[in-house]
Amino acid sequence: EIWSEVEPPKGTVYNYPIRPWHKALPNITAYPAPPEIAAQMYARAIHPTMLAKVHSGQSNKEVIAWARNELEGFVR
Repeated sequence: EIWSEVEPPKGTVYNYPIRPWHKALPNITAYPAPPEIAAQMYARAIHPTMLAKVHSGQSNKEVIAWARNELEGFVR
């Protein structure tokens, strides 16, 4: 509601929040995980870390194994 009263500076973040003509749905990283797990994934930057690991030369299999271990730690 705040964005209907106060706008961001001209030329910046105009498309935030999602505008009706975008025909897009809001989302959060790690959806459809339960919110308490998704929040941890976001806070711990699991997705960016996975990309960094692949970029640094680790195999997809290694990165997925790392991520699986991280996620299992969230539910212990």
